Amino acid sequence: MKRNVQNTKISDMHNLFSQGHDMKYIARHYNMDLPLVWALLLGGNTDQEKFKELGWGLRT
Repeated sequence: MKRNVQNTKISDMHNLFSQGHDMKYIARHYNMDLPLVWALLLGGNTDQEKFKELGWGLRT
C-alpha cells in the first residue's frame, strides 16, 4: 500500500537529499514512485531551476 503523500513532510525529503541520499533511496524510504518524489522535491521551482537540478541543458 502506498504511503499517503499528505503525511510526508517535504522538508524531511529535502533533508535526506541534502545528506547525500539519492532519489531512488528517498522513493524507497517513503514507499513512493520515483517520479512523484522528483515532483515533490522540485515543486515551487522555476523551469530553469528544475532543468538545472535534473541536469538537463537549456537551449535558448
